[in-house]
Parts: sequence; C-alpha cells; structure tokens
Amino acid sequence: MFHRFYKGTGAMAVLIDDLTQLGPGDVRLHEVRLHLNGVGGAGNFTIKVDSAEGAEYDSVLNTQDMTAVADELYAPDNPPWIRAKDGILCEWANAGSKTWGLEVIYARA
Repeated sequence: MFHRFYKGTGAMAVLIDDLTQLGPGDVRLHEVRLHLNGVGGAGNFTIKVDSAEGAEYDSVLNTQDMTAVADELYAPDNPPWIRAKDGILCEWANAGSKTWGLEVIYARA
C-alpha cells in the first residue's frame, strides 16, 4: 500500500499522476480520506480518474456534497483499477476556505 498526504486551505485540485512509486503496473485505489477543520460549505468534492488518453476518457468515481460534511471517506468494496499512466484527481472548490487534509491510499495490482 502507498499513502499520499496533502493539505491546504482554499480550493483543492490534487492530481496524483505518478502512480509508479510501487513499481511498474496498474494500481487499485483503496481509499480517499478527507478531513476539514469544520463543516465544509457549498460545493462537491469529486474523485476521478484523469485518463492519459484525454478528457473524453476521464471517469468520476465519487462525488460528495460538502455542505454539511467535515469528514469524507471513499472506500469502495471493489477498489477500481487505475492504469499507471493515468492519474487520480481530487477536486473541491471550497467556497468556505476550510483547511483540509487529504490522504489517498492505493496499491499495486
């Protein structure tokens, strides 16, 4: 398993496009954890695959309205496959300028 950690205040646009730290080959996305320093405010937190083939092939994995949320956990029963040349993109407008911490957990397939 590989854990990536990010933090910030304001808008989030985290792109993990170097999925080869565990060696060559595809990965499975096991969890995305998001914590805020308070209830979020308007806007959707979105997790998607950023395809190396172009935007036509990007796939949304999860979307969560953050209006009344301070913690979000994406942990699918069947972790999706992601090609090593693709990326994982986490986005949120964060209109309330909350401080956030993001952890992305994936493993080599």
